Amino acid sequence: MCSITIMGNIKLCKIKFYLKADEDMILPVVKTSMLRGVLGHTFKSFNCANRLAKNCSGCVLKPGCAYSYFFDTSANVSAKPYVIYSGQMQRHYKTGEHIEFNLILFGKAVKYLPQFVMSFIEIGKMGITAKKYKFSVCSAKDCHGNEIFRNNEIIALPKDMSIGLFNDFPMQAKKATLRFLMPLRLTSFGDLVVKPSFEMIIKAITRRINPQMAYEYVNEFYVIN
Repeated sequence: MCSITIMGNIKLCKIKFYLKADEDMILPVVKTSMLRGVLGHTFKSFNCANRLAKNCSGCVLKPGCAYSYFFDTSANVSAKPYVIYSGQMQRHYKTGEHIEFNLILFGKAVKYLPQFVMSFIEIGKMGITAKKYKFSVCSAKDCHGNEIFRNNEIIALPKDMSIGLFNDFPMQAKKATLRFLMPLRLTSFGDLVVKPSFEMIIKAITRRINPQMAYEYVNEFYVIN
């Protein structure tokens, strides 16, 4: 049995990207790591004023830097406020076929949505995987199906990005079923977690929204075996 505190509304932005393959390509079945890795390099080229540094530690521009906020490996935060996932398990794409994936931004990360859009455009020009496959960003839509990007132009940013977490979750639930749409990787004190507890999962979700909040709410979650 668990007792959880229902958190209020937060800003959350879910965008679905539609890419068009500019050539025949072979991609990994799980595309999350591939996209996240190349995204970090692109963000750094756009935002970092000290690109030769190994990390952000000691940089005077760190507090206002978008790259540091999302990709700083020197920060003591295991979860960053964004998620990239794709339900497409397809590997072989013919020229002109669409590649789809979703981007979710949490909390104040929402304001950086235009930088993500422009980064994916640049990634398409540079190419992905060791083969440097090229693609074009055809469009991007919010969770309501409204188009926010088309023809290399941001049309309009989503207006309603505030949702309530656990709105449909019973206050005193005895059992919960979680369905993982993508492979899950959690670590605890540097070690890979093989069997994550409910508490670990809740803390990981909370850190996505606000890293500091994970510690403020830690005593509000109780798991009784």
